[in-house]
Order: sequence, then C-alpha cells, then structure tokens
Amino acid sequence: MKEAHKRDSISAPESSVAEELKKGLEAAASFKASELERLVMIFCKQTRLKYNRLTEEEKQWLVRSAHKLEPAKSPISRGSKRR
Repeated sequence: MKEAHKRDSISAPESSVAEELKKGLEAAASFKASELERLVMIFCKQTRLKYNRLTEEEKQWLVRSAHKLEPAKSPISRGSKRR
C-alpha cells in the first residue's frame, strides 16, 4: 500500500523530521571537534548544507557566527527559591 501511494503529495515522507534530527545529533556527538563546531555541523544537517563541501574559511565563519548565539535559558531558575 505504501508503494502504491509513494508519489502522492499527501503521503508521509520516508523518514520523519525527528528521525533526521536524531541522526544529525548522533553524527555530531561522534564528531571530534569543539562544541561550536558540532553546533555548526547540526545546523548544516538541518539546513541541508553539505558540511564536507565547506571550505575551512566558511566553517570558521560559521563558528564565529555561532559565538553570537545566546545561550539557551533553562526554564527552571536555579538561583531563586519560590516561597
């Protein structure tokens, strides 16, 4: 049945976004590099930018740009206590 409807515009994709994200995170986790370089690799996977085709200058530009990202804020405040 899946084969019969493979080309339908409303059929489900071969792999889900969650599966692709998981694969990208696993690949980045095994990548021997700095945290920012791994972040750039994840960004490239999510935007379908071929990381291996980037020049060293382009990779460094992305890493320098990643320095400007604001750190993720935890939804749980660790410094204050609620009364």
